[in-house]
Amino acid sequence: MVHAISQLPAGKSCMAAGSVCSWSEWTETWGKVTGRKARYRQVSAEEMVAHSGEEDFGREIADMWSYCNWPGYDGESEKEETKMVLYPEDIRKMGVDVGGLCESE
Repeated sequence: MVHAISQLPAGKSCMAAGSVCSWSEWTETWGKVTGRKARYRQVSAEEMVAHSGEEDFGREIADMWSYCNWPGYDGESEKEETKMVLYPEDIRKMGVDVGGLCESE
């Protein structure tokens, strides 16, 4: 991964991720792994704060989830030319050798 990143043009970032999934998929996997019943339901920041039991903690959690949605971990744009963070498959498309990083392709 370091070798691939060193070949990128300046100003680009790369995210190393084994897989990417939706919050519903993540919650389903978490439930299977922990053996707990779980479901994903999106709520407003106000609702998160109200149900957290402590206002400052609730705001912190709401801010974290808000960031996950925008700009998110991989930037706010799906457009190839303005993507802030590149995944291994994006780097491969740029002609950079990423070795075995994209084994799912």
